[in-house]
Amino acid sequence: MRTIPIRPVSDHGLEPVNTCSTSSLFALQVLDESMAPEFKPGHVVVVDSSARLKPGSFVLARVVRNESESTSVARLSSVNKPTATELGVLRRWQPVDGQNVVLEALNRSWANETVDMRCVNVLGVVIQRAARRRKDRTHYR
Repeated sequence: MRTIPIRPVSDHGLEPVNTCSTSSLFALQVLDESMAPEFKPGHVVVVDSSARLKPGSFVLARVVRNESESTSVARLSSVNKPTATELGVLRRWQPVDGQNVVLEALNRSWANETVDMRCVNVLGVVIQRAARRRKDRTHYR
């Protein structure tokens, strides 16, 4: 995924209407087919880092294998597929029991991974998919 910079209104010489000290929303562009057909390359997803996590939510997640790998991301793809970036991976959150979760790729050619919840850092929940065409836009809650 690629981060899309969002400039504050003040960068454009305008006065901000709401002066929130911290923003919990950010946008990312999907670059691979791991979550197709729901999220295709080129789609822009809006992620809310303060949104409530529910079973079935689409999340931006980072898997930490051990304490010395706090910036690494698990390989969640099949053989001959690119590995996830340091930013995280877009997956569906599917709790298995009170301790484990499946990070599900919607594209069947990509592997799902069952991991301990304590090893997953959820960076945010996808709340919207934006696309070039209005009919392709979707809101999630």
